[in-house]
Amino acid sequence: KKGFRLEDQDTFDETGVAVAGFGSEEEQAALQEKLTQHLDAVEANLMRKIQERSDSFYRALDELQELYSEVEGTMAVIAGFRECMRRLDERLVGHALRIAQLRRRKKNMEELHRKVSLIATVRQTQQNLQLLLSCSDFVAALDLIAGAQQVLQGELRGVAS
Repeated sequence: KKGFRLEDQDTFDETGVAVAGFGSEEEQAALQEKLTQHLDAVEANLMRKIQERSDSFYRALDELQELYSEVEGTMAVIAGFRECMRRLDERLVGHALRIAQLRRRKKNMEELHRKVSLIATVRQTQQNLQLLLSCSDFVAALDLIAGAQQVLQGELRGVAS
């Protein structure tokens, strides 16, 4: 039948007789032949539609594979950039951090050296004090004691032996 359509109710009404088991054998054979022709028409129509769309499907599949390859290549380039950035970061920032640590350590060492020098000065004060007392220079001895106390209470406050 030309213009055969599955959604056409008449198509199914014509075949209802054979399905229900009514009619003669010739009618059922004719109906079977008619259904076979309809099935062939459906298959041919389906194959034509598939063939029409297969070229565009395969083109789209090829394009998708090309895009996938480009994405893989781009991901490899990005991974290379990340590794390069990690090495640069390690070299540049790592060295900058090391420099900051060394500066902080230098400052701490200088402060320690200054405090040790003050401790040595206070210790030397004890020997100078004994020398001033033996010379009966009590005023200078008192000034020396006051200076040592000022250093001990100021810059050396909290320093324990």
